[in-house]
Amino acid sequence: MTHQSYEQLAESIFTCGRCSLWDRERPGYFPKFGAGNPDRPRVMLLTQNPAEPNDREKAGGNARVSPREMREMYAAGIAEYHNDARRGGGIDLGTTFAQHGIRWLAETYYSEAFKCVASQLTAVAAEEAAEACRGHLAAELSLVAPRSIITLGGGALRYLYLALGKKPPRVTVTQWWASEPLEPKQIWRDGDDPLLVLPLFHPSPEGWQRAGLRQGDWARAFERCVARVVQLGV
Repeated sequence: MTHQSYEQLAESIFTCGRCSLWDRERPGYFPKFGAGNPDRPRVMLLTQNPAEPNDREKAGGNARVSPREMREMYAAGIAEYHNDARRGGGIDLGTTFAQHGIRWLAETYYSEAFKCVASQLTAVAAEEAAEACRGHLAAELSLVAPRSIITLGGGALRYLYLALGKKPPRVTVTQWWASEPLEPKQIWRDGDDPLLVLPLFHPSPEGWQRAGLRQGDWARAFERCVARVVQLGV
């Protein structure tokens, strides 16, 4: 399906129904779709699977809430999530971007490869969601057209490549950081329009511990990625 506008894509995700994770009547249902500037932002942050919704999202995440209202709650939830060192890296995204001359949400965009929350994401559900969401992510990338992407976790990197019709890289994010830290990958879109991609570990404790990092290392690594984006002239 071709989406003529970002609003049409948002409505398509909101009314998706392509897999078992989507259920507007399910308690806590909350599609995680897009916060920030959807018109060629300098930086897009892409993660894989939505975190559990916060209390405000749980209260609003049902059939009575519009896609716009959900996106507003999502933006607030992102800041809360990443500020929490126990869950999302312990970093203030607005302050970090501002230190490098980038306005958070005005010049950035945040989204997820999987659009719906799942408390327990089994391997079967993950594959089902990946297939169902691939088209959504592909359309989102086409409409938003970010100038660069920082992927948060190996899953996000994999699904980004698949959504763009590319073969995912064989090296893991940990291997990439060990060999070529802060050297962006270039994915060529239509014509001569390169998309710069900086892979980063997932901000959850499981993500940075798997990479052999200590608490606080993820926030410093993220700051280095933002600095590199600016250095590259994005």
